[in-house]
Amino acid sequence: RKRRRFRHLQRNILRMQCAWRGALAKREAIERLVARHRLKLALRSLLAIRRRNLERRAWRAAVMAKYSARPVYETTAKDGVVQRVIDLHRRHGAKQAELRELRNEVAL
Repeated sequence: RKRRRFRHLQRNILRMQCAWRGALAKREAIERLVARHRLKLALRSLLAIRRRNLERRAWRAAVMAKYSARPVYETTAKDGVVQRVIDLHRRHGAKQAELRELRNEVAL
């Protein structure tokens, strides 16, 4: 019995080495699989962050475009405003005079 064990010692050692190396390879394969899965998760979250940032940037650009597109009221020079008021006052006086004439004609 001892002789048989010793006779097959080389074969038994090779089988043990093969089993051990297979276990190591399986462990390494699982670690690679886990690392790839982690990489996919990280990539997915980074892409989601990028998409949210792009959406936010587009929204902000649209809001700022609306904000900056508001009509700007031009201020006229003081002389122009004074001239326009004088012109309106003169036209108003003419309309008042015309109204007085029409009332006098109707009253007669």
